[in-house]
Amino acid sequence: VVAIIYFVGVFVFMGRFFPHTSILDMDISGMTPDEVHEMLDGVLGDYTFKVEGHGLDLTLAAKDMGMTLDSQAIADNLLSQMDPWAWPYEVFQNHDDTQDLVSTFEETALADTIQAAVDAVNSKGQAPKNASLAFDDAAQAFKIEPEEEGNTLLADVVLDQVTKGTVNFAPKVKLTDAVLAKPSVTEDDPALAAAREQANTYMDGALTLTMAGKEVLAIDKEAIAEQVKVADDLTVSFDATPLVSMVQEKVNAMDTVGATRTYTRPDGKKFTVKGGDYGWITDSQATAEKVKEALEAGEGGTIEIVMKQNAATAPDEHGRDFGSRYIDVDLKKQHAMLFDEDGKVLWESDIVSGLPKDGRDTPEGTYYIKTNDGKSVLRGYKPDGTKDYETEV
Repeated sequence: VVAIIYFVGVFVFMGRFFPHTSILDMDISGMTPDEVHEMLDGVLGDYTFKVEGHGLDLTLAAKDMGMTLDSQAIADNLLSQMDPWAWPYEVFQNHDDTQDLVSTFEETALADTIQAAVDAVNSKGQAPKNASLAFDDAAQAFKIEPEEEGNTLLADVVLDQVTKGTVNFAPKVKLTDAVLAKPSVTEDDPALAAAREQANTYMDGALTLTMAGKEVLAIDKEAIAEQVKVADDLTVSFDATPLVSMVQEKVNAMDTVGATRTYTRPDGKKFTVKGGDYGWITDSQATAEKVKEALEAGEGGTIEIVMKQNAATAPDEHGRDFGSRYIDVDLKKQHAMLFDEDGKVLWESDIVSGLPKDGRDTPEGTYYIKTNDGKSVLRGYKPDGTKDYETEV
């Protein structure tokens, strides 16, 4: 009798689930796979789930998301995992087969829904900010600015958590911190530290440009820092071109030949003259080449502007670039005076300048002394070519 009961039990449980068997909190004890299949199809049709966390709050329906469930295969598989020969023991055990459910989504429908929801959240959020380099005015060097955490979401990670969280019909998917976008570069990144060191090598290229030993132009560290660029891959580059162009333009403007000069004579009288051949003529191209070489090598210091023609001193705010020893020629008074470094008159004399008509007038301006011939003879002629006068000067 016992044997008959045993084999009857084996036969019954070859096609039905053991007592105390459940799935999704539903009792399927004694059901056939077909009955479980029909029940699961009903569950799928009514299944909705929530997605919550980090600004998202969605309620989605499985049918709208293209969720599918091969309920027949699942039911058959669940039954095949049972051992009907052990029914005398198994009928007294609890069996929850929920974890054996596997659902799938039609990816496009769910992905599009998740992407739209994430975009809406991100539009109001703050994206993370990578650690970066910034020039510190106080330290006059590049320093590392720490990364900043944000609250924007990664749509692909959200989609992955939703997909995995609903394979067994969970009513809610609680998003973890893994869905948050993270800075890709942090302040302790060795590559960022290396970039800082490389960027700061260019700071050693700060330059002072002089004319006759007087500073007339400077390229400071801040100006250099503006031309240092750090790419997304943390490679550092430096473009000296804008600074070199600036130097060339400014040096070109430092030529003083023919410039207007205002000066005060030792006797207190002020004069303004323009013209002449005296003054500085810069070689801006040669100067620019020196500047470029120094900047790119990070070797700063002082560079004397290369000249094609020199004057005595760098021009002051009034344009004066001749020394304190000079000859002042007063065309109005027809008188010339040589002043020494202390403003004393070393020599003076009346003069005869060019006739202020017929293009023979003596031009104003600042000039070099071309020759020193000592005594000379000044001769004048009449319009008919005959001699008018001859005077030793």
